[in-house]
Amino acid sequence: MAMPDPDDSDGPFAPWNSICLSCRTALEDPSGCDGGADHRVVDLMTRDGQEALLDTVWAAPEGVSLLGEPRPCGAPEASGWPRANDRLGRAEGRPALSPLGREPCLAYGLALLTNRPAIGQRDVLWREAATVGFTVRLDHGGTVRIAPGRIRFEVDRHHAYYAPRSHAAEHLPGALGIRITGELDFIPFDEALEDVLRPGDRVELLCDVQMREDTTAERPFPRAPAPTVLVPVGIPILRRVV
Repeated sequence: MAMPDPDDSDGPFAPWNSICLSCRTALEDPSGCDGGADHRVVDLMTRDGQEALLDTVWAAPEGVSLLGEPRPCGAPEASGWPRANDRLGRAEGRPALSPLGREPCLAYGLALLTNRPAIGQRDVLWREAATVGFTVRLDHGGTVRIAPGRIRFEVDRHHAYYAPRSHAAEHLPGALGIRITGELDFIPFDEALEDVLRPGDRVELLCDVQMREDTTAERPFPRAPAPTVLVPVGIPILRRVV
């Protein structure tokens, strides 16, 4: 994913074309979800993928109320993420605008929720998170470079921006946000929440990191050791420290 133009009125982040039916994470393509080998991903740009999403949302046995009204089945809020070992620092970089609130940010997380979940706390119908790329300057020295692209950044419901439903519906790919009378919604959300990471925010890295050669840094002289930088292993997982 190339570095976007933060002044782009259409939004700086790439659209999502697929979804994991297990955790409802929006993905760039149907190649797979980092949530686990058993997570099923479908292509939302195909009829089969859209029908699979409908089946997952509405086919739960618990999804019918006492009055016979269908209730959607979502995914739970993320839990069980690994804990970092003192990987705390401050976010630095050039911000872009978030998709819904149009807030200058280095990264954002977005969650679409139902107020009438079929099963307990499983109210997340759509989640996405991405970054334009930034650096975390660690408290104990060193830096971690987060490349542009998808991340895991769960919405903090206590500090999130609640966006108008119509705005969030327009953000969804294809016709997924369009409501048609008499038909079940693909993503029947009631609330849209957006959380952002701004320059200067404190951040905790919840993923492993590894040392790599920093190909963007210049060597002071030709035979100098190659400069290095820490980078996440796999999809970056992070949490803003409030």
